Amino acid sequence: MSEINLLAIGKLAVKKFLDDKVPRLGAALAYYTVFALAPLVIVAVGVAGLVVSEEALQGEIVAQIDQTVGEDAAVFIQDMVANSQKGGAGWGVVIGFALALVGASALVIQLKGALNVVWDVPVQATKGLANALRARGTALVALLGIGALLIAVQFGTAWVSGLDNVLSDDLGFLDPLLQLLTPVITLGLTALVFAAMFRFLPDTAVGWREAGAGGIVAAAAYTIGSWALGFYIGNGGVGSTFGASATLVVLLVFIYYSAQIVLFGAEFARVYGQARPAPSAATVTAGETQPSRPEPDGTHRSPLPAVGAFLAGLVIGWWRQRD
Repeated sequence: MSEINLLAIGKLAVKKFLDDKVPRLGAALAYYTVFALAPLVIVAVGVAGLVVSEEALQGEIVAQIDQTVGEDAAVFIQDMVANSQKGGAGWGVVIGFALALVGASALVIQLKGALNVVWDVPVQATKGLANALRARGTALVALLGIGALLIAVQFGTAWVSGLDNVLSDDLGFLDPLLQLLTPVITLGLTALVFAAMFRFLPDTAVGWREAGAGGIVAAAAYTIGSWALGFYIGNGGVGSTFGASATLVVLLVFIYYSAQIVLFGAEFARVYGQARPAPSAATVTAGETQPSRPEPDGTHRSPLPAVGAFLAGLVIGWWRQRD
């Protein structure tokens, strides 16, 4: 780490961020995310509901959206979910859940494409129905892990909160430490989610060290950016301008800038991986690049550990914003 100039890496990451036209990629992600919000919540609640109460989990998600982007946006998403779940019982529920999976998978595919741009992976046309179905199925498999991630985050935070409540009476002097521990754990979990996304989702080999570096940068920027966006939105910076359409605009603004933050973390991971010296090589100087490390022949990287991590990241970001 000492041999790597992090400031130079940051500058190169900004340059590559602009060269790759990441703002345009973020706009596409925001568009897909708006239409995938209801399917995402349905899938996450459905999978996580195997362990915890679906009603309580959905209510908690909506409550955190309320705290971050406002009551109108929370009601808007809640109505979207309610309308998407209409369809009776029996096969209607099964078909509705299947359609939710398909709808949310489009965002995973779009995210995968954006990360491939960041890692300079050549575009490969999907030929044939079988390949198209395989790509869609891969995205669906990734979505099934969202519930597990949400459960892990919820249980981790709940454990710390419970520990705080238990020890506050008998060991009050530990309360400041526990109050500090909660955001640290949240930041660590968010960084792990982003690192897993950078590690597994692109169609090229990415090391844990570079993925972790990008995950830390993305998590820190995401935490600060989410707070700043929530403050801006909460003080009428958007709603007062767009009037009746403010709710949708607020969601688009929040998702768009969140996407920029996450994709910048990916750019940082990419440049960090290029700059990290090999065992017998000198440090890469500013402006130099190394070719993308190709995936070994015959190896297929499953995106399951990534779990559509951008999707989970959005929910976690909303979920974890506390007053």
